[in-house]
Amino acid sequence: MSETNNQNQQNNQQNTQTSQSNQQGGSQQNQTAPAFDYDKLAGIINGKQRADEDSILKNYFKNQGLSSDEMKQAIAAFKEQKAKNTPDVGQLQTNLTTVKRVMLCRKGKITAL
Repeated sequence: MSETNNQNQQNNQQNTQTSQSNQQGGSQQNQTAPAFDYDKLAGIINGKQRADEDSILKNYFKNQGLSSDEMKQAIAAFKEQKAKNTPDVGQLQTNLTTVKRVMLCRKGKITAL
């Protein structure tokens, strides 16, 4: 009888091990990586960053005692001043070309003498 019990226990252990290995194998086959949209994730992160930046700026100006309208006016004034102080690259290039031509003409007259 004890021999029969031992055999039953061994059979049960083998069945349990087989069952566990089948479950593990089956779960490995059924596991697939979820579909992931990286562009959508990037959009979400960018949106969150913009919202955080806006919130930080609003709080900063609020702490400085500026209202929403005053903040908009200050930004507009800053942009206008920045535009005035930004050199016109096209005009600078034109001036440089003109100066080079004048210098070449003068150099030619000097050597002609």
